[in-house]
Amino acid sequence: MDRHTEILIQLRRIIRSINLENKRVEKQYGLSSAQLLCMGFLMKQEDFKATQTEIKNYLKLNSSTVSVLITKLQKTGHVARLPKSGDKRTTLISLTSEGAKVIKEVPVVMHEKLSQNLNKLSEDELMEIKTALDTLIKVMGIEKIDASPLVIADLPPAKDED
Repeated sequence: MDRHTEILIQLRRIIRSINLENKRVEKQYGLSSAQLLCMGFLMKQEDFKATQTEIKNYLKLNSSTVSVLITKLQKTGHVARLPKSGDKRTTLISLTSEGAKVIKEVPVVMHEKLSQNLNKLSEDELMEIKTALDTLIKVMGIEKIDASPLVIADLPPAKDED
């Protein structure tokens, strides 16, 4: 097998494992990885609350996508929209007790495992991976694609650039 084919197979393995993990978590918990990341972010915030803009910035998604995500979580009772005290124009997104319960039950998802394992690598190993990925991105001609550090399978494509 030539090197080109090996690289394509390795990329396919990575993509497939991410898709399988997303499907497993969604089937088991009824939540997308983006929804879990949003809830996990709220879990770490003071009083379990944040603005939609803070969530948007954390997830690196556009406003409309985050709005849809929050609406879905609100409908399932995992988050609530609350007026900010002292500023009725601002709405806070708050993790509910049901949302906190789910976050505590969900096992570590793939991107968190990857992050934990990357933290175990030396600086040289991290640079080697980054250089290889930079080269791959150049070869694929995808340098200008704005990408989130998350893998989001079920959200609509971004329509605006916030």
